[in-house]
Amino acid sequence: MAERASSTRADARPHPLNPHPLHERIEPALVNRRALVAGLVLSPVAALPAIAGGHHPDAELLRLYSEWKQVAEDCDRVQRQVSTMEDALDEIAPKLPERAFVQEEDGALGLLRYWTTNMKDNREWYPPGSIEKLRNLNAPRLHAATQVRVHEILEIYDAYNKAKSEAHEAVGLTVARDKQDRLDARNRKLRHAICAIPAKTIEGVTAKAFLVEHCFDGADYLAKAAESGGVTGDDIALKVVAELLRVSRTSEGRANV
Repeated sequence: MAERASSTRADARPHPLNPHPLHERIEPALVNRRALVAGLVLSPVAALPAIAGGHHPDAELLRLYSEWKQVAEDCDRVQRQVSTMEDALDEIAPKLPERAFVQEEDGALGLLRYWTTNMKDNREWYPPGSIEKLRNLNAPRLHAATQVRVHEILEIYDAYNKAKSEAHEAVGLTVARDKQDRLDARNRKLRHAICAIPAKTIEGVTAKAFLVEHCFDGADYLAKAAESGGVTGDDIALKVVAELLRVSRTSEGRANV
């Protein structure tokens, strides 16, 4: 990044010492395209050079990219926290009692239509959707034995859901997932905003390529796509993105970062 700083005016204050917003830090400069594209990898909030009249054509797109990159990093961090909490939850999460599963007498009680097979353990049970249906049954019209069994099932699930909610609170999962949802919504909103702006320079195209990489869970997936022998439109598109990012990361002799 020192090379780029030396090409700007002597009174320029390079990021991160420059506190002004990105669009206020655009400096007239001779553009070294390869260094700039590589700089997107190292520091997407670095001051943009000016082109023809003091304004970078992709200034707004790259400003949004800078904001998105921070949000994406926050999303990844919170996702790791959620995964850790989910592991902790496995240790204290309540288990469904045996009577929550389908019993031998349930068929004769007319409850056959409400159960299904639990794919985790291949046992027959009453899923959440069925619990709501059982809750809304017209109890006075049910056989007395059916009323008793339905009441038992509902009591079991109510107690189970209460204990599960308390376990989520105990490990901090409820708050973490709420934060994750907010970050994911912000991430999607920024991706929409970035994609809505047509890129006018290679820097803008490269910024969008990083969005593709992130959406496919990182460089490894794209690297495999680039090495595959597929020649469909999707295959070729992913290969082009992978190659663009590889070139941007190795520009000016920089290794992958």
